[in-house]
Amino acid sequence: MRKHILLFCLFVAFVFSGVAQDTNRAKSLLQTALSYVNRPGENKIDLDSALLLIGQADVLSKGNVPLQARTLIVKAKALREKGYREKGRELTDKALALFKGLPASADAGEAYLERVNYYDGNDAGWTSRKECLQQALAQFRQVGLKERQADVLKDIADYNQLLRNYGEAMVNLREALALYQSVGYKSLHGVYDLLGITSTNLADYPGAVKYGLLAAQTAEAMGDTTLQLCTIYSRLGVAYGNWGKNPEAMVYLKKALAIAMKYHDADYIETVILNICYRVMYDPRWEETLRLFQTAEASIRSKSTEDSLYWSCFYVVPYVAGKQYARAGVYANEIIKQMPLCRQKGIDIHFAIQTLSNYYLATGQYKLADKYTSELIDYAKIYKNKRSVAWAYQLKSRADSGLGDYRAALQHFQLARNMADSMTSVSKNMQFAQMQVIYETEKKQQHIELLTSQNQLQEVSLKKAGITRNIIIVTALVLSALLFTGYQFKKRSNAKLRAHQEEINRQNEQLKELLSAQKKLLEEKEWLVKEIHHRVKNNLQVVISLLNTQSEYLDSPSAIRAIRESRERMQAIAIIHQKLYQADNTTVINMPSYIEEMITFLSTSLTNTWKVRFELDIEEINLDISQAVPLGLMLNEAVTNAIKYAFPGDQVGTLFIQLSKVNGSRISLKIKDNGPGLPADFDPNANNSLGMQLMRLFSDQLEGDLLFSCNPGVQISLVFKQYGEEKKVIATTA
Repeated sequence: MRKHILLFCLFVAFVFSGVAQDTNRAKSLLQTALSYVNRPGENKIDLDSALLLIGQADVLSKGNVPLQARTLIVKAKALREKGYREKGRELTDKALALFKGLPASADAGEAYLERVNYYDGNDAGWTSRKECLQQALAQFRQVGLKERQADVLKDIADYNQLLRNYGEAMVNLREALALYQSVGYKSLHGVYDLLGITSTNLADYPGAVKYGLLAAQTAEAMGDTTLQLCTIYSRLGVAYGNWGKNPEAMVYLKKALAIAMKYHDADYIETVILNICYRVMYDPRWEETLRLFQTAEASIRSKSTEDSLYWSCFYVVPYVAGKQYARAGVYANEIIKQMPLCRQKGIDIHFAIQTLSNYYLATGQYKLADKYTSELIDYAKIYKNKRSVAWAYQLKSRADSGLGDYRAALQHFQLARNMADSMTSVSKNMQFAQMQVIYETEKKQQHIELLTSQNQLQEVSLKKAGITRNIIIVTALVLSALLFTGYQFKKRSNAKLRAHQEEINRQNEQLKELLSAQKKLLEEKEWLVKEIHHRVKNNLQVVISLLNTQSEYLDSPSAIRAIRESRERMQAIAIIHQKLYQADNTTVINMPSYIEEMITFLSTSLTNTWKVRFELDIEEINLDISQAVPLGLMLNEAVTNAIKYAFPGDQVGTLFIQLSKVNGSRISLKIKDNGPGLPADFDPNANNSLGMQLMRLFSDQLEGDLLFSCNPGVQISLVFKQYGEEKKVIATTA
């Protein structure tokens, strides 16, 4: 009997040993097959070898469900690489059906990743791919594979970018970065590069530069000199350019170009050159740019029709920047010759049309400029590119102005402005929404971590309570009832104190969140007010520029004078809004600074200012914008009239301007010259010239007393009450 039992045990051990050997053999075969499938390039012999090994593993995996599912996935990969996508999809779905009845595993995660390859490349397909990636992420999280979690999070971020969920993409990439760092992963430049792209999509250009620099520094530290580093440098250059820092942008664009030239890669070279073109379109160092382009072109070993078109465009840019119009014209003619063939081949000629538009505008060939700018508008509309359409309208406005069609020029300029404002508004709304997603997602993650921490604390507390209970039971057998009662009393007291402390902590956290929200709202309000002042100043500058352009096409001195006077009045208002945008306080103007800047502008923009010496006596006074605007306009009228009429002929004189406080809350403005004064029969109060009417109007707006006197020079005095004093005192106290 004992002998039979021993023989049975040996048989069972033999059977299990054979099963274990088969399992290990199958796993080894699948690993070798995967190495064939994942080799770079498509090699029929490698894939056939992989399928042969998979067939052997399939025989050995019978009865082992997890191993069968893994075999199906490896076979699906091989068939997909060989071109049998539909069969690969069927096997992947079978594997996923098997994995659903099994515990979480790394192989299940890989199965979901394989399923990603079988969806279409559209919005619906991207959404389905993202869902599969999230399923894979859940599997890797349950088995604790941090590096694979980070890999999948990067892929999820890519699809969130395609779906324009930039806030979610930022959260994914930050989590991926933290996971990579936790396992000591060094090659982080790809993650930093994606973070930079996401920051650019969120219009966070400083953030894009920060992550771009981290990507570049990490790649350099890893010794990476591949075309990936070229991409990182190029994107960093674009980020600097978007931030308005062209010198820094050119440094990294040149580094990117050097790497692209090293590999003689035409696509990379032309992409970097195109980015450089937008930086140097008006750069006076055109010869340096031209030499750079020539060296880059020489490094390309072969060119297509598309390449030839682009290089003709590239050479026009530096020649136009250097006003070498004859040389630019040679390449412009080449563009015109190459465009019909490019149209037939379906090559994108948007940049070519834009280049010709800029060239003909620069050379004053407005009829041709009108032709190509009209085509540029149509081309941009077909591709539904709002930024390109806005730029095309702006170029069309310049062409209309050159042809003398000012009504059309104004209409197209307004269309460009409206579209730019629309894009800015959409971008700001999207940025706010995406940043809200980041905030809410990170807040939710923090809440989950807090709940997890609380659960752990509760588990520890329960364990401690169990130990304490056992000690109490044992001790109760030998201790008196009095000690037991005292222990229970102490326990209840501690519980009450702990509950009280937790309530205090909860209320403190609520107060902190409330204060943080109020601070955020105040900051957003101040930012919006500043943005309004900035926009008003920009619009006034646009009108001033239009008036300047209009004056160049006028012959009538009176019309030119009227436009110049209107420009000066608008500039007086524009200076106020510029100061409000730059100042910390968005409602109050510092009058000494404002008056000095306005006097400087008038002295440089008007003629005969060499005859006038200005003496300023301006007290430190801050006025609300509602009073600063009419006061500034009145000062503009008075000073302009004094410069024009106070000192006839070549007479040189002094114009004295004083702004001071009198009688507490009243403000006194005096403008006085030492010229010959007004004619004896001149009555300022009866004069109805535009300048006098404006000064009386501004005086009425300020509710002030306006006086004119001649002693012998002309003196204009204005006294008015300062508003907002009570508010200012309250704000200072707060």
